[in-house]
Amino acid sequence: MTHPAPLWKNFLVFLVPMMASNILQSLFGTINNVYLGQMIGVDALAAVTVFFPVMFAFIAFVMGLSTGASVLIGQAFGAGEPGKVKAIAGTTLSVALLFAAAIALFGSLFARDLVIALATPSNILDEATSYARVTMVFMPLTFAVILVTAMMRGVGDTVTPLLAGVVYTVIGLVVTPIMIVGSFGLPKLGVASAA
Repeated sequence: MTHPAPLWKNFLVFLVPMMASNILQSLFGTINNVYLGQMIGVDALAAVTVFFPVMFAFIAFVMGLSTGASVLIGQAFGAGEPGKVKAIAGTTLSVALLFAAAIALFGSLFARDLVIALATPSNILDEATSYARVTMVFMPLTFAVILVTAMMRGVGDTVTPLLAGVVYTVIGLVVTPIMIVGSFGLPKLGVASAA
């Protein structure tokens, strides 16, 4: 008779890739800030920071949604109900992407008004607007990545999101400085490249 692995081993197999993903994400954000500060200056960091409270609210929304969805998906997956897993995933993605599309539309039209409402100093208004606009326009992609990652974790796969995060981070760390200055035929985006 085969004995199942001790619970702590299963826990570590699930937890370590999640922790590594979070560390990688934090490291990426830190290095992005170093790029901005060193390549553009402190005004670039200030421009990004202005939008942080709004970005945090959007991310908090999708994180809450993804946490709830991953619990429901985990329950359905554990009960052997693949139809229910698909229904939960589809509903969650639909709600999140509709909200993200509204954010993208709002951001493309009213990013400057939003940044002004955040009492942004005039010397960084243009850079903050550019960063906010790009961030909001790409919100559907951001939401999709967060949700798909959470759903994969809901069915017990923490390794695939980690591997995707490694690829994303490496690409970002290479492309961001190139796009800050506009090398190799890529556009010069300045602060917006961090978005």
